[in-house]
Amino acid sequence: MTGVDADSTQHARRLQPSEQQQDQQDHDHQAETATAVIAGAVERSAADAAEAAKQRDDQNDKNDCS
Repeated sequence: MTGVDADSTQHARRLQPSEQQQDQQDHDHQAETATAVIAGAVERSAADAAEAAKQRDDQNDKNDCS
């Protein structure tokens, strides 16, 4: 190997951990995004269920008064 080839190989080896770190960060970000989407859907479902229960209670109260 010439000096230039050795330098290129060493440079590539130094870059690899950084690339791996970026890949890991990308993977972590994707997981966080998926978790946020799922959590948002669950929160909306819970809020919708609570609203429906409140409406039923209100209707029951109205029926009890009549």
